[in-house]
Amino acid sequence: MIFLHFIRHPKRGKLPIKKGEVNGNKKSENSSKSNKIPSENSILKLEKRNKNLYNKMKEIGINNKYFKELELSINKDYVKEFWYGCKG
Repeated sequence: MIFLHFIRHPKRGKLPIKKGEVNGNKKSENSSKSNKIPSENSILKLEKRNKNLYNKMKEIGINNKYFKELELSINKDYVKEFWYGCKG
């Protein structure tokens, strides 16, 4: 059985689309991957990557908005906090 819901088209009124589709397009592979909780190994790799990126930006002398956000993220341990939040 296929469930349908409707979107409103400005000129044609309501248009049926299949459940699991967004604006008539099937959900991408990325949207289904984003619903998975990352493994601890992935989190550790991301933290290591962030620290390496921070050190390289500091060496080069980059001191912009993104550098400050990265620094804050590392200092406050936002990656792990977000991961703990995902786990429940």
